[in-house]
Amino acid sequence: MMSESTETGIKNLKWIAKAGMILIKLNDRTLIDSLDQGWDQTEDHRGFYEQTVNIHRDVESVLKKCPDIKNIRWLGDLREEHFEPFEHDNCDENDRFLSEASAFLYFEVFIPKSERAYAFEVRYHEKVIEKAHVIYNGALFLAFAETTDEISTTLFGQEIREFLARKLVSANWQATIVPPCPLHPDISVSVSPDFQRSSVTEDEEGDIAVLLPVSEASNPVDFFEYFLFDNSFSISHFVSVCTTEQRAEIISRSIENIVHSLTGSYAELIALPWYRLLSKLRLMKKSREMALSLQMQCNDFAKCRLALRRRKEDFSPQAAGPWNETDFRAYFYEHLNEPGLSISEIRETVKHMTDIVSQRYLQYFTVFAALVGGIVGAIITNIPFIYTVFSKWLKN
Repeated sequence: MMSESTETGIKNLKWIAKAGMILIKLNDRTLIDSLDQGWDQTEDHRGFYEQTVNIHRDVESVLKKCPDIKNIRWLGDLREEHFEPFEHDNCDENDRFLSEASAFLYFEVFIPKSERAYAFEVRYHEKVIEKAHVIYNGALFLAFAETTDEISTTLFGQEIREFLARKLVSANWQATIVPPCPLHPDISVSVSPDFQRSSVTEDEEGDIAVLLPVSEASNPVDFFEYFLFDNSFSISHFVSVCTTEQRAEIISRSIENIVHSLTGSYAELIALPWYRLLSKLRLMKKSREMALSLQMQCNDFAKCRLALRRRKEDFSPQAAGPWNETDFRAYFYEHLNEPGLSISEIRETVKHMTDIVSQRYLQYFTVFAALVGGIVGAIITNIPFIYTVFSKWLKN
C-alpha cells in the first residue's frame, strides 16, 4: 500500500506486477453432474449460477485457511451471471473448469525465501520479494508488490503462481496452471509528483511501464483491479491461443516420433531376406498401422496450425479493434509462433514408403496365401491316404 496518502508529502513509489492464469478444475463427478442439472432445470439456469458462486466462495474459504494469506476480501459483488468458459484446446475431453467470478478476490501473501518453489535460483539474492498483493477471479490473477532498485524481482511471477497452485486444493477441485503461463512481461507502475499525466509504454522485450501522477494512484489495489479488468478479455483470448500453440507442438513431436519409428521399420523390412515371409508380413502390417496413425496426426496438426494462424491474426497491428486494444497486444502478436514442421514433406516421404510397403504387402500376402492354400488343399485331398498310413503306424 502507499505509505503516505497526501500528495504534498508523497515520495516516489514503484510497484512490479505479474499476470497469469490458474483455472479451477472440477474433479468431483457429483458436483459436475449437479452443475449440469442446475443448468438444465430452469430456462434462466439459476441453479447453475448459484452453485458457481458457491464454488467461488469455497475458493475463498480454502485461501482463508492458509496462514500465509491475510486480509482476504472481495473487490465487488459475487453475482449470479454467465461467463463464457475458457477455451482450453489442450485439455482432456472430459475436463471441466469453473467459470470466472463476477468480482476479484483480493488478498495478501507472504512467501518466505526458505519456502520458495525456486529456492535454488533465488538463494544468492539478499533481498527478494516475500510479501505481495494478489487479485484473482478464479481464472486470471495479478500479483503486485512495492519494490525498489535494491529488491530483486527474480522469479516473482513464477513464485506467486506456484504458491497459489499449491494452496488452491479442495476435495472437489484443484488448481490447474495454464498453459504453462506465457504472460512473461513485467508490469512496472511508477508514481511520482513529477508526472503530470498517466502514460503506458512498452519496450522491445514486451515489458510494460506505467507512469502515474499522484492524483491517479491513491489506491494501488484499485488501479491494478482496473488494469486487469481492462485487459482480461484479451489476456484470456491470448492464453487460450497459447493452448492451441502448445497442442500443435505436442502433435508435432508425436509426428516426429512416428516418422522415426516408421523409417526404422521400413529399413528393417528392406533388409530382411525374401524367404522370411512371416517377419516381412508382420513388419508390413505394423508399418501400415503406423502410416495410418501418422496420417491422422498430420490432419490434427494441420487443423491446429490453421486455427493458430487465424487466431494469431486477431492480435496483429492491422486487426486492432476495440476488443483487443490492450497494453499487451504487441507482445501477444510477437509471442505466438507456428511450429516449424513441414507436413507436405512428411506426407511425400510417407507416401513413398507406404506405396512400396502396400505393394509388397499385397504381393507377399498373395504368395503366402497361395502357399498356405496349396498346402491345406493338398492335405485335404490326401486325407484318406494320410489316415491309412497313420492307422498302420498306430497298429505297428
